[in-house]
Amino acid sequence: MKISFFAGMISLLSVFLCYSESPVQYEAWGKKAGSMQPIPDGWKQIKQETENIKFDISAEEESNGFIVFKRHKQELVFLYDKPRNSEKTNSLRVFTCPSLFESVTFSLHALLDLKNIEIQVDDLISKDGNKISKENIDIRVVKHLPKPVNKDNKTYKLYPYILDKEEKVSIKKDENLQWWLTIYIPEKTQAGNYESKIKILAENAVKFEVKLLIKVLPINLVKPDISVGISSAGDFEPPKDMLLEKQWIDRREHGMN
Repeated sequence: MKISFFAGMISLLSVFLCYSESPVQYEAWGKKAGSMQPIPDGWKQIKQETENIKFDISAEEESNGFIVFKRHKQELVFLYDKPRNSEKTNSLRVFTCPSLFESVTFSLHALLDLKNIEIQVDDLISKDGNKISKENIDIRVVKHLPKPVNKDNKTYKLYPYILDKEEKVSIKKDENLQWWLTIYIPEKTQAGNYESKIKILAENAVKFEVKLLIKVLPINLVKPDISVGISSAGDFEPPKDMLLEKQWIDRREHGMN
């Protein structure tokens, strides 16, 4: 699915839901985008960076072979971006309440070629022993697509655009790999502080763990008593359009009626 659409939905539509099972939309979104067409001959890539960032590399990071960093989910992480020192992290924090979706994102900057990188997430557990099952956590990798810069000069840049289900990914030195996690808090979840560990594994690097900390507030949002929806433009044939059906599922599970 498109990262721009997804980010907008999560940021603008954290509204009341009413179910306790893992979200149907996790399956409706699909798992992988279609294969990308090869770049035509003669086109040249321009490396896109947010800014010319200088950063420090600690002895531990050098040994690990990568740097873990986080950036606000509305700020793009380009393939060749450098992590700011202030963005380095080993924990992710978010607060929410029952019946909501929330998203967190973090990235890995490679200090060497990394093979078969994957992440694993455990159940979220509170100090009182309450649990949010990992089945409520959808994990996706941000994929980049080419966008023309100058057709006359045949130049293009890679932009983060797609959220794919990808179990293992390999990247080259100086490249970034970004993950996007969507977390659903079931309706009957008890308030409290929940914690889990995100394990980063690679074939040729040491295991690294990132804490996932979620504060569930003791509140429940009121169901809207008005019609809620999003307008769509385009020519659709609802009985035949599978994409439209998936969009309806996604909107329903974000509280639209």
